[in-house]
Amino acid sequence: MSKAEFDLIDQKLIGLAELVNAHFHNVDDRLGKIETQTTKTNGRVTDLEKKELTHIIDCPQAPKIRILEDNQLSNKSVKKWIITSVGVAASITGIVFIFLKIFFGV
Repeated sequence: MSKAEFDLIDQKLIGLAELVNAHFHNVDDRLGKIETQTTKTNGRVTDLEKKELTHIIDCPQAPKIRILEDNQLSNKSVKKWIITSVGVAASITGIVFIFLKIFFGV
């Protein structure tokens, strides 16, 4: 390999190295911006979480909300029990009529 060819290859490799380094610097800048924005967002979220926690602890409406939730839960459980009872009763009645029909021809 001649000196000119070696210099040409060396220049191409140097250019490629500079291009890769420029790309890494670009990525590094972007990551720095993302880190800065994430730090700001985390700070805001932390403040909001503290406010939310304080509100949950000091909320004057919490007992009223709890009573409403308990009433709703009890209403749902009563409705579920009624529907289940009606379903079981209808199933048993149907089975009894089927047995009467089969064995006694009624």
